[in-house]
Parts: sequence; structure tokens; C-alpha cells
Amino acid sequence: MFKQCAEKSDIKFTKSLQLDCPTRWNSTYLMLETAILYQKAFDKLEDKEAKFSRDLGDDLPTEQDWKNAKIITKFLKRFYDVTCKLSGALYSTANLYFPEILKILRDLQLCETNSNPALVEMGKQMREKFEKYWGVS
Repeated sequence: MFKQCAEKSDIKFTKSLQLDCPTRWNSTYLMLETAILYQKAFDKLEDKEAKFSRDLGDDLPTEQDWKNAKIITKFLKRFYDVTCKLSGALYSTANLYFPEILKILRDLQLCETNSNPALVEMGKQMREKFEKYWGVS
């Protein structure tokens, strides 16, 4: 039914929906990135399939949820890119990873000045973990 809704929404994406894995934060980025591509299909499924709406009830994504997902995905892309860059390197030396670490710290600090309260809270929690792990502030 979801595939039909995607086709009727003229979605031509070939990516499969991803599940979030709590122990791998990159999975959150990948899950949100893919779900956003299929937003119209989710909306159509909500209208066509009563069981979908009934099962999710108040947990159906709202327009604000989709906006937040887009903001968070954009924010998490930096982390995803850095992870891919560092894990793809044969030897991760300080001159490769240190500038990336500083960019991430700056992004986390800037996140706390955002107008979106969800992003501010998420950034604050991430910064606290980051600073504890790396011993920086």
C-alpha cells in the first residue's frame, strides 16, 4: 500500500526506508533523510489507509514534525559526512580529524542559539556528551 502511495505521489526515489538503531546515530540521519523523501507518500497513506492512522493515532507526523525532521537532518549531515570521511581513511591522523572535531564543536555550540527549541535541546545534550568524551569545552 505504501509503495502504491509513493507511485501515486510521483515519487521516483529508489531508496528503501531505514530503521533507526539506537546504538548507531548515523542510522537516525539515514532514517530521517529517507523518510523526508517519502513525505508525500506518508501523507497519502494516512488519508487512504484507516488502519495506518488508527494504529499511529496521535503519533502521526505533523507538519511541524516534518519541519523539525528537515532541520535535524541538515544538522546531522555534518556528523554523517565526518564519520564517512574518517572511517574511509586508512590512517586517521590528527591533521585529518582535528579540524573536523573543531567544526563539530562549533556546530554544537551554534545549535544552542537556534530558534527551534527541539534543536537547541538536542544540541545541548550532544555538546555535553561531546565535551565529556573529548575533554573540551
